[in-house]
Amino acid sequence: MMVNDDELFLGRYSSSNFSGFYLEYKEFINRLNAAPANVRKQFMHDDNTYDYNKLAVLFNSYKDKNSQILFRKSDKAKDFIIDLWLCKVRNKVRVLEMLSLPSYKKVDEALVSEILKISSEKNGHIKISAALIELGIVVVFEESFPGLNLDGAVYTNAQGNPIIALSLRYNRIDNFWFTLAHELAHIILHYDNLNEVIIDDVDESIAHTQGKEFEANKLAGDLLIPRRVWRSCPVKHSNSTFEVEQFANEVNIHPAIIAGRIRRERANYKLFTDIIYKEDLRKDLFL
Repeated sequence: MMVNDDELFLGRYSSSNFSGFYLEYKEFINRLNAAPANVRKQFMHDDNTYDYNKLAVLFNSYKDKNSQILFRKSDKAKDFIIDLWLCKVRNKVRVLEMLSLPSYKKVDEALVSEILKISSEKNGHIKISAALIELGIVVVFEESFPGLNLDGAVYTNAQGNPIIALSLRYNRIDNFWFTLAHELAHIILHYDNLNEVIIDDVDESIAHTQGKEFEANKLAGDLLIPRRVWRSCPVKHSNSTFEVEQFANEVNIHPAIIAGRIRRERANYKLFTDIIYKEDLRKDLFL
């Protein structure tokens, strides 16, 4: 089988290791060809032929033996698509790693809860990444593939920096802050196990009643609104935007976080749409 010049761009190898490289590449292409059309399209030219410049970056990350901690050994098509998303995440992280990231400084509940109050500031969703990177925690934003139920992921790189990736699957302020808090909770609770990536579907994880996802969900809620505060606050029974915003000012967090919790606990997703959709996060965070 002939290899064209574009394909030769996909890696550096000698004649002695070409055979193994090419077999890996063909397996990768076969799996990509089996992916849904809306996934393949992201790596193609307008004429529906593959853009080998894009594939080069993607494949080199996929076959990088140093990145195998990210990928589960699985033949499932969905897992391969998740791995493609993780490749795109890793490529963004590599750029930041070239800038000499600060060493990770261990965080606890009190510190993270205080940092999350940035949510109350104008453009807090933009500012939070800079605040966390000072602690050696990297946050990157990478749009999910259509139909992939994925909100975020967390893992540690070779230097021990926690890496948080957010997909903004829902363009909602409450989902953004809860997912971020959930991943930060994993760092607080499960840092020693983050050499293997944790993939999070927040909708699915809420159903957990035990295990790491249950623990992270429980702590995420407390990081955003302490349990003792939430237990006694009357606003959770309110339908008033004014009362939600007033309470948000008192506890120094974004009102959408409170609105989202009320919506979820009361299973009424028609409430407070004026609050949770107030900002276009994707427009601000996807470059």
